[in-house]
Amino acid sequence: MRLFLDTNIIIDIIGYRQPYCVSAANLLDLAYKEKVELYATALTFANALYVLRKSIGTEDATNYLKQLNQIVHIAPTTQQEVELAFNSENPDFEDAIQYYSAIAINADIIITRNPKHFKLSTLPVMDAEQYLLS
Repeated sequence: MRLFLDTNIIIDIIGYRQPYCVSAANLLDLAYKEKVELYATALTFANALYVLRKSIGTEDATNYLKQLNQIVHIAPTTQQEVELAFNSENPDFEDAIQYYSAIAINADIIITRNPKHFKLSTLPVMDAEQYLLS
């Protein structure tokens, strides 16, 4: 199973956002056990660092993201995904990039806490807890 992680899931894990971090971290455990493959974009890593540096500091955020980079594969965000995002009906450009990057890696599911940001998705969209209960 190939899961695409939206930026908010990464921030939940590293920022220990309660109550979301527990189910999000359980996805990492599934990846460690090789039951799922996790993907995110390089954009996610950059945005997560930007957000997390304010709450936990740049050094800690960078170190956690380096560790996460050993588990989470990087989905492509090439010119093609950017062009598709520009031409998308999704009003949020960043979410459109995320979506087309998920499509590019043939993701089975997009994991996010903001499913409304992916309402045009042809892929199933759910939060981490919903996925774990499915």
